[in-house]
Amino acid sequence: VGLGLMGGSLARDLAAAGWRVLGTDRDPATARRARADGVVAGPVDPGAVDLVVLAVPVRAAAGWLRSLAGSVAPTAVLTDVGSTKRGVM
Repeated sequence: VGLGLMGGSLARDLAAAGWRVLGTDRDPATARRARADGVVAGPVDPGAVDLVVLAVPVRAAAGWLRSLAGSVAPTAVLTDVGSTKRGVM
């Protein structure tokens, strides 16, 4: 989730390593570009993923966690690339 500098770089590397990457971005043009470049195979389908990486501004992380709650498989790994010195939630 998030295809900017951090999320886009990670998605590109994962795709190059042979992973099927699903992704989204708050900027529809960024998401379209990632799909057109072959970095992202399609939009996020939370129930069909093994790994969720939140690459969003720290202030947006809690909202994304709430929106994903209950829709991600219980065996999926959820991590983030945010950087903060205090609590998020």
